[in-house]
Amino acid sequence: ISLKELFLSGTAKSGSRHFTNFFTKSPDADRLYALDLSRTTLCAAELSAVITSCRRLQKLNLAETVVEECYCAVHQEKAEFTWTIIDNLRELNVSCSNASPLILPLLVESSPGLEKLFASTRRLITPYCIRSSVHFNHLHQLTSLDVSFVETGYEDFGLVKYSLPPALKYLDISGHMNVDISYLVATCPYIAHLKLHQCRFGLSLAMQTYTDDMGGICYYSHTLSNFHFLKRLEIRYTDVDFVSLFEHHTPLPLLELVVSGDFIDDRSLKFIVNARATENARSHHLFKNLELLHLNNCNKITDNGVESCDFLLMPSLTRLVIERCSKIGAGRLHRMKHWFTGSKLSLTCFINDERPRTVKKQSLSNQNNYVEIVLG
Repeated sequence: ISLKELFLSGTAKSGSRHFTNFFTKSPDADRLYALDLSRTTLCAAELSAVITSCRRLQKLNLAETVVEECYCAVHQEKAEFTWTIIDNLRELNVSCSNASPLILPLLVESSPGLEKLFASTRRLITPYCIRSSVHFNHLHQLTSLDVSFVETGYEDFGLVKYSLPPALKYLDISGHMNVDISYLVATCPYIAHLKLHQCRFGLSLAMQTYTDDMGGICYYSHTLSNFHFLKRLEIRYTDVDFVSLFEHHTPLPLLELVVSGDFIDDRSLKFIVNARATENARSHHLFKNLELLHLNNCNKITDNGVESCDFLLMPSLTRLVIERCSKIGAGRLHRMKHWFTGSKLSLTCFINDERPRTVKKQSLSNQNNYVEIVLG
């Protein structure tokens, strides 16, 4: 039986003779399909030996891996990484590795068959300008890309925008500023899952005017509504008005919408529940396909805002999650239970109680629906 997958997360340390011997002398190294070296400490020579020896490797995890020569910029010039083309590599994770500025361009350049790339960074680890030296547009099979910031700090979207491949279906650009929606729509039209946590849109949402058939002045913008394959959208703590991301467009294909932050208020919620759009000269609900609506830490949504919304107007909605929205009281949510009796819509609520260490569950269920309110 040959070894196909090897998980060494958090175990390997630089200078281990057994570690080096396995990858340079063991025949199993050449048969490895997946290798997890996350949270390990290696030197540049060891990492090069691993990649060179595992010629059939398809999944490589180097998340939070420490390369000793990359502790500081003074020593980075001593880090020499040598390997040839890695034809079989399909999935690569170099998130939050201190060696990411050096190995990411090399690995991307030598792995033309990559399908998934996770390269999220922390401000203290990777200078934002390093992204300008990485290009992804030659990765024609790349469908998943994460170039987000996982900590506070913004990176200019312009450093990666011109190198995005067109086949992307999953994209996480959280923490970027000057996000250009129109460019994303034109370059990556097949995106199905988009994460925009703590993004700044700047002037990219500026409306353009045009004249309609009646001679009136109308406004048009390349907004999120132009993603015709978008199924899941996660947007949190941005600097833009939520409604402006969707107005003036045809119905959305969205199945799941996750929103967080104070930019979501009663007006935004009412827009989600009631917004209409035109398609083939007929009026439809803007979110006519939406199955999941998740409101998380939306502290500007109030009791009155929730109670004034008839969620049953959303034709496809089957699950509503309200999580830790401070101005929505448990009492009001309990009174909402009757809305869901006999309907297909389920409600799950997580509410901060006066006794945070206790968890209470009250449920109402019948043949068609389920309501759960968790206080804790």
